[in-house]
Amino acid sequence: VVSEDPQSFSKAHGIPKWDDAMAAEYSSLMKNHTWDLVSLPKGRKMVKCKWVYRTKYAVDGSIDKYKAHLIAK
Repeated sequence: VVSEDPQSFSKAHGIPKWDDAMAAEYSSLMKNHTWDLVSLPKGRKMVKCKWVYRTKYAVDGSIDKYKAHLIAK
């Protein structure tokens, strides 16, 4: 059985398995001090980000886990 991965945050948000995957990714980013929140200097653009979703499968073809990654654009 092939699972269809969401292509956007709006399609993933509200689905418990994807919400859990996003929460785990965000928790990991915060725990590892991945970024610092700072004021945006005048004349500078903010770095945008996007969620990417992937279903990971076990060797037998069953679903192993749901992964969400927050990437910079």
